[in-house]
Amino acid sequence: MLGVGSLLVLVVWLVTTAQTTTTTTTVQGNAFLELPAMDHDANVTCGGLAITVLLRHEYIARNRDWIGDGRFLSLKDRTCRAIMTSDGDAIFSVAGDFSSCGNTVSVTEQLAVTGVLETTEYKFSNQLVHEVGTGIVSRKINLFKFDCIYSANQRLSALTTSADVHVIKVENINGEMEVFKNITEDEVYNSAPNITSDETVFIRVSVKQPPAINIPTVNFKFTTVIETCWTTTTNVNNYTLVENGCPVDQHVDMLANGESLNATFGVQLFQVVVGNATSATVYCVVKLCNKTNENSCVPQCNEKRKKRSTDDEDREIKYFIESSNSRVIELKFPIRRSEALPSVQTYTTTTAKPAKNEGLSKLNTILLVSLTVGVVIIVATILCLTAILCSKNRRGNPKRIDSF
Repeated sequence: MLGVGSLLVLVVWLVTTAQTTTTTTTVQGNAFLELPAMDHDANVTCGGLAITVLLRHEYIARNRDWIGDGRFLSLKDRTCRAIMTSDGDAIFSVAGDFSSCGNTVSVTEQLAVTGVLETTEYKFSNQLVHEVGTGIVSRKINLFKFDCIYSANQRLSALTTSADVHVIKVENINGEMEVFKNITEDEVYNSAPNITSDETVFIRVSVKQPPAINIPTVNFKFTTVIETCWTTTTNVNNYTLVENGCPVDQHVDMLANGESLNATFGVQLFQVVVGNATSATVYCVVKLCNKTNENSCVPQCNEKRKKRSTDDEDREIKYFIESSNSRVIELKFPIRRSEALPSVQTYTTTTAKPAKNEGLSKLNTILLVSLTVGVVIIVATILCLTAILCSKNRRGNPKRIDSF
C-alpha cells in the first residue's frame, strides 16, 4: 500500500503543477501599438532655448515589437533622430532654429483698429514618428503631435521671422446657418422643421462678408471652414456633430467644407440625439481660410484620401481668420422630432458575469477531472490486483485442519 500512497502523492503534485503552469503567463509585449500617454510615457518641454521631447524606456520596451529599440524614431524631419540615454530613454531636441526638424510655425496676429496686424503669439507644431524603409516598402507610424506656444514678447534663442501659418484674430466673423430639406439646397426651412428619426436634414453655414485684411503680398480668396458643431436638446444633453472640421458620427456626412464661403453637412439628427429629446438646436464655430489651391483649405478627414505633399507644398504659407471671442453661429430655430416617442418599459434582467480567465478555468477543470479519474482507475486496478494475489495465496496455502 506504500506504493499506492506514493502514487497518489505524485498524481496530486502533477495536478497542482498543471494548474500553476496553465494559469501563469508572462507578457512579453503589447499585441497592438500603444499610443504614449503624455506626462507618463512622454514629456514635451517648451523652453526658450530648445524644444525637447522625452520618450521613456518603459514605453519603448512595452512596444518593442512595433518600434524596435527606438533608433528609428524621429521628429517629422527624419534627420532629427533620438539621442538614447544610458537608461534607454529617447530624447529629441529642436534647438537654435525653431523652424527646423520639420516644425510648422504658426503666427497669431490681432487686427488692430488702425488696420495693422500685430503679432501676439507663435506656435511651433511637430510630431513624433516611427518610420522605417523608403518608397512603397516604408512604414510610418505617427505616435503623437505636440505644440509649443510662445507669446510674441517672449525672448527665444533664434525665433524665425517666417511662418507657415498665419492666424489672424478679428473681433467677429458674421455668419448664418440655414437648414434645407434636400441636398440640392433649393427647399429651405423658414421655421422649425418637424422630421422623423431617420430623416436627413442639410445644414449650411455661410459667411457673407469676410473682414477686410490688407496684406500687399497676399491675394485673399476666403473659404468657410467649419471647425466644430454640436447640438443641445430639450433634456439639456450635448451631442458633438463635427470636430476639427470632420464628422464624429456615422450619421453625419460632410458635403462641402473649406471650398467656398458656404460649408454644408447632412445629418440624421435624431439618430445622433438619443433618448426622449423632442427637439434639438445646432451650433457651429467657423474660421476663414485663404484658398491657394483646390484643396488647400479642405480638412483631411480620411487618411486614405491624403496625398503625400512635396516639401514646397508643406511649406506653403496659409492664412486663417478666426474670431477672437470664438463667436458661435446658432440655428435660428430648433429642429423637432415629428413622431411620438414609444413608451418605455423597464425590464430587470440578471446577467451572469463571465469569470475572469474563463477559458483557463475550464481547461484547469478538465485537467483536474481527467487526472482524478485516472487516479481512481489506477487505485481500483491496484486494489483488484491485490485482491487477486491474496486469493491465489489462499488457494496455494490451505489451512490445516486437525482431526480429533
